[in-house]
Amino acid sequence: MSKKPIDLPGAAIVPPVEARDIIDIWKYVVSVQMHFNDMEMKVRNLFFTIIAAMLGLIGVSQGKSVLITLAEEKYVVSSLILIFVSMIPITLLFYFIDRFWYHRLLVGAVKKCIEIENAHKTLLPEISLGEAISRESPVGFPMWTRWLFFFVREKRFRQSGQLHSDGKIELLYKSVITVAVLLALTFGWFGGVTPQPRPKVNCVLAALLEKIEPTCQRNK
Repeated sequence: MSKKPIDLPGAAIVPPVEARDIIDIWKYVVSVQMHFNDMEMKVRNLFFTIIAAMLGLIGVSQGKSVLITLAEEKYVVSSLILIFVSMIPITLLFYFIDRFWYHRLLVGAVKKCIEIENAHKTLLPEISLGEAISRESPVGFPMWTRWLFFFVREKRFRQSGQLHSDGKIELLYKSVITVAVLLALTFGWFGGVTPQPRPKVNCVLAALLEKIEPTCQRNK
């Protein structure tokens, strides 16, 4: 049974709204949520595929190195370090696309869904998907994990240990960045980066340049 239009002096006429119309609008907003959630999952699947391929390069690159010139100095750099370093900008790119692109759109769709549910809660109490998802999404962690996951800067996690969707995205991508940085520094410290010795200059040429007597034959 449809509602009658509101007819008050000086008030605009509000058209009747069927429960079926509300459900149709709500279903469309939910479909938008599903679309953006699917886009996020595709982004993450592509990210994991690229990371898996780069990890596969580690076995192929064992013992290989690259000669790099910095400030007229040449360094022999292990290929493993280059792989770990290249993971950082790739991960940052996917982090930006995931969190600040599609996830923002998903959050907007969820908020709109909750707005519709709250506006028609008395008429249709069954449509409460957005509210239920928002209620069940956070994951509680002990407070000491804030120090373990120091790279997660999401405000609610830092304050209460509750890991919401933004914090989960941070944990996913920033953990990869942190591990890549630590591995690159470790390999660099233990001989992954070594300066290349300069080639010996011809002794006669050096003598001419320095205007001194050649001493090449002194020890022969």
